[in-house]
Amino acid sequence: MKSFKILIATVVLSAFTLTSCSSDDDNVQVPTSIVGKWNYSMDVTQTNVGTSVGPEIIVEYTGDEPGCNRDFLEFNANMSVRKGVYNKNVQNVCTEDAISGTYTKTGDQITINLPVTGEDMEEYNGTFKITKLNSSQLSLEKKFVDGEVTVIRTRLLTKSI
Repeated sequence: MKSFKILIATVVLSAFTLTSCSSDDDNVQVPTSIVGKWNYSMDVTQTNVGTSVGPEIIVEYTGDEPGCNRDFLEFNANMSVRKGVYNKNVQNVCTEDAISGTYTKTGDQITINLPVTGEDMEEYNGTFKITKLNSSQLSLEKKFVDGEVTVIRTRLLTKSI
């Protein structure tokens, strides 16, 4: 009878120990840094008119030059950012064309300041909400309002290897 009580006590104690360890592991948050090179992946756009929610339009990024490195956004620890694209020159050699600027990040908000003009002016400039950030994916969401139309554009990027 004494050995049976010891067996029961051991089983109960083991159950409490294993349970507390696993629940502690679930609550551990590993901070992920935005610092690094991120390749363009796709855009998701949704247009809402009033209370009517429109469908999501998903467009894969097709700007990468075949045979070259992938186009990118690079966030550095010194709060600088580079937007780089690769093109082939007349000798068919891949060359990087990059512009540099700055960024600030507070919580889930990031403000990017790049000296661009024309149609690229708002592409990666302004304040974005970071909707996803982990070791391999970054999503930047920006909302535009024009009268009753709200456009929500989410830029999806993948971590460069």
